[in-house]
Amino acid sequence: MKLEQLYRNFALMPEEEQLTFFEEYKAKRHYDLVVATVIKVDSKGKRKAAEKKISVTPEALELLKKLGLV
Repeated sequence: MKLEQLYRNFALMPEEEQLTFFEEYKAKRHYDLVVATVIKVDSKGKRKAAEKKISVTPEALELLKKLGLV
């Protein structure tokens, strides 16, 4: 399935439909910004255990510290 089959081509829409599209988009984004988003954190405030841990050589660790990534 192609994207063109899911949605109309914005460039080919009449100007009135383009304006309607922008108004609807603006309203959706405004709602996303206004409504509070709830993020669950375990009681100790730890990050999820799904994060992968990798081993790093001491040289690589020094480079990461110099770059401010650690």
